[in-house]
Amino acid sequence: MQTIKRKATPTILKNKNFQTIMIKVLFPYEEKQKDLANIELLPRMLNYMNNCYKTEEEFQIAKKQNYILGISCTNSIIGTTGCFTFNLIIPDTKTLRKNILEDQFKFFHEMIYNPLIIKNGFSPFELEREKKNLQIGIESTMKNMRSYQNLRLKEIIDDQGVLSRNLIRNQNLIKKVTPENLYQYYQKTIKENQPTIYIMGNVNEEEMINLCNKYIYQKRWKDKTLKGNLNYFLKPKNEVTRIEENEAFKDSSLSIVYKIKDYQKEDTIYLNIIKDLLTSLSSRLLSEELRNQKDLVYSTKVTAYPHYACFEITAYINKKSKYEVEKTILDVIQKLKNSNEITPLLENLKERKRQNLLRKLDDKYLILEDFILKDLEIDITLEEYYEQYKKVTPKDISLFIDRFILDTIYFLEEDSHE
Repeated sequence: MQTIKRKATPTILKNKNFQTIMIKVLFPYEEKQKDLANIELLPRMLNYMNNCYKTEEEFQIAKKQNYILGISCTNSIIGTTGCFTFNLIIPDTKTLRKNILEDQFKFFHEMIYNPLIIKNGFSPFELEREKKNLQIGIESTMKNMRSYQNLRLKEIIDDQGVLSRNLIRNQNLIKKVTPENLYQYYQKTIKENQPTIYIMGNVNEEEMINLCNKYIYQKRWKDKTLKGNLNYFLKPKNEVTRIEENEAFKDSSLSIVYKIKDYQKEDTIYLNIIKDLLTSLSSRLLSEELRNQKDLVYSTKVTAYPHYACFEITAYINKKSKYEVEKTILDVIQKLKNSNEITPLLENLKERKRQNLLRKLDDKYLILEDFILKDLEIDITLEEYYEQYKKVTPKDISLFIDRFILDTIYFLEEDSHE
């Protein structure tokens, strides 16, 4: 469990470097398996129309009339703590040379709190359309080898039932969604939920607070905290799991997963550095061995799962290369303990991180995201991360690799074809 702060007033980040005002309204929730279809479908019912603008055409016309640069409802989940986020991007009043913030906030309010409702439910026609689109997307995903590999591997390594939780394996839930029960879910997670608001731009704070009180806060709230389930550290098995499957794809893949013994949240930086050493343009240890020297792979994928304490390396290969690819990957991981080899690569990575930190100053989206994660106490800032990164030594990496426990080797073999 992690404590997440929830403020009853908007948090404003003054910034004069961009010509836009960015507003994010967050509605947190706890993900439950029975709600997977609702979670997927709800943003689709809010993004393109509402009770004030009953068609996509009307919505788009009003959006242009109000100089809305971007508006959307998105969903994100860490562990089982999820968040529906309403995003609004508008020109600042100095750039626009007029102040229509009242109308823009009213438009935003209509999107959040006035969905298109017919007889105590969402539009049956629109909901059925989105359910069909969702089903088509799932069917397309299952025909894609890389998507299938990702799905199956998570199922194999997951002992918590969270990393592998997905709608694909729970498609029956889609049929259970009705206009009425989806509206009930909306009322619980959004309309009756306390919003958390972040604003970035060259704004008048008092004006922003007044507009939020008028259009975003539905009642008076108090500062409170939320208990978030962000981390589900997977436990290493007593012995390596080996699984081979044959499916109707035209390519093969080999996946190797390590779980990290005695993992702590503070280990995230080491996990990310391992990924950087294997994949960054400053080192590229993995592709150097597998592709440049031995020509064994078409491509590779490396995924760090800091909220689950595991690490995945997947190679897309010719099935005849399986054993050599496996041996090479295992050898590369052990090479990370070689101080002579790692020292110059680690210094290159630190310099690249420094340059990336400078580029952040030109990315307004990253600036706001970084600020929000820090303010919610979910993560540290990029500046703090870089300071930690600079202090990591080859010995730290070697000691961390000692805690890598080989957990799973999964081979997805293509159908025999010429």
